Amino acid sequence: MVQLYADILLLIMLELQDDISSLHSCILVNRSWSRIAIPFTPNGQLRICQYKSEIGT
Repeated sequence: MVQLYADILLLIMLELQDDISSLHSCILVNRSWSRIAIPFTPNGQLRICQYKSEIGT
């Protein structure tokens, strides 16, 4: 069951890989979501400072 959960999250992240805002939201859900989502961010890491400046906050 745990592997199924991870596989479904992986499919979700594949759909969201071009949407940095949605990936950021996924990373904030919990640790297992963040472990799956972070590799889909540019360079495999989320640069919060750049992200905030890109969205204008």
